[in-house]
Amino acid sequence: MNEIIIKQSKVKSIGLIILGIVMLLACVFVLAFGTIHKNIVYIIIGIIGMGFFVPCEIYSVKRALNPKPLLVITEDGITDINCK
Repeated sequence: MNEIIIKQSKVKSIGLIILGIVMLLACVFVLAFGTIHKNIVYIIIGIIGMGFFVPCEIYSVKRALNPKPLLVITEDGITDINCK
């Protein structure tokens, strides 16, 4: 039996990067809006959002530039490379 390799879709990777950029820009907008109007709630939401979406975006770009197989199926079993 040949091994079956399931790879990450490039289109989905690009879509995830674009969505991450949109969310990051939304957080920057919320932070700027809170700063202009001196509203601490918006400032906190913007900072928390940026703290979450910046690492997510870095991870998404890293995964898109260095694609690895997500799943390998062989006679010996199933190897989930995504969890390593």
